Amino acid sequence: MHRRTFIGALSALGMAPALAQSYPSRNVTVIVPYASGSSSDAQARLFAEQLGKSLPRSVVVENKPGANAAIGMAAIKAAPADGHTIGLAGGSPMVVNPLLTKNLGYDPEDFVHVYGLSKAPAGFVVGAGSPHQDLRSALAAAAAAKKSLSVGTYAGIYEMGVALLSQRSRQEVQNVSYKGATQVVTDLVGGHLEMGFIDLSGALPLIREGKLKVLALSGDARSSTFDGVPLVADLFPGYQISPWTSFVLRKETPPAIVATLSAALREAGKAPAIREYYARNGLFPLDLDAQQMRRFQAADAERFAGIARAASITPQ
Repeated sequence: MHRRTFIGALSALGMAPALAQSYPSRNVTVIVPYASGSSSDAQARLFAEQLGKSLPRSVVVENKPGANAAIGMAAIKAAPADGHTIGLAGGSPMVVNPLLTKNLGYDPEDFVHVYGLSKAPAGFVVGAGSPHQDLRSALAAAAAAKKSLSVGTYAGIYEMGVALLSQRSRQEVQNVSYKGATQVVTDLVGGHLEMGFIDLSGALPLIREGKLKVLALSGDARSSTFDGVPLVADLFPGYQISPWTSFVLRKETPPAIVATLSAALREAGKAPAIREYYARNGLFPLDLDAQQMRRFQAADAERFAGIARAASITPQ
């Protein structure tokens, strides 16, 4: 979407011509509530690069990690509702965090979706020196030893996945919280952690080098990137944990800007660089507009609320 087309779309949506001509009036910032180097961060930067080609202003990415993405989400909420600050959100901050944490500093209802990017391949992994060859044998070994299976995680959505595994397997699976994926992976490779539940796209180099071993994928579809790796659902039907990413704006943002940014980001998602990144890293494109993304989140929220109820998880 070129600059002239962008202005025309704003006007067609009923935005005053003066505002259409002036938006954006300064650089656009994409706030990523995760650390740099993550898959979410990489996607934000790819989309920012493509979006910058259609705007007369630069699009910059700013990482604000911490508190399970709550710091970044609060920063998005605090920004002016004028379309100059876009947030990268996901299942943890928009669905899971309210089930786990009180006083987040934001509410998912503070935002509106702009465009749904992708679902990430997530799975249970072990270090190369682990005796576990699959998830079934890992659970069986823990049961035989009369101990819990320890699983490292770094975000709410993975913590909930551990709770769901405990429910479905009917044995104790202990969540071990880390600050980030890098720390989980470091301990797995070093042999200091029994198992991890992570976004696999960020760990692909180590997986391909044989330093990490994927036991099972947590989503609802197999991936050619992880050929031959089974689903957790093969062992426990109905199991599904699929991390996702979406761009959001403050809910007070003018509807015309929301609609036009949604269209511009959807167009950006067609760029070969983004499609190649998805294919290379095993991500599943969502390509959802604002309305579709709202429905997608609602269904995800209902499912995770059920997991929380069954595990007696309440906000702390």
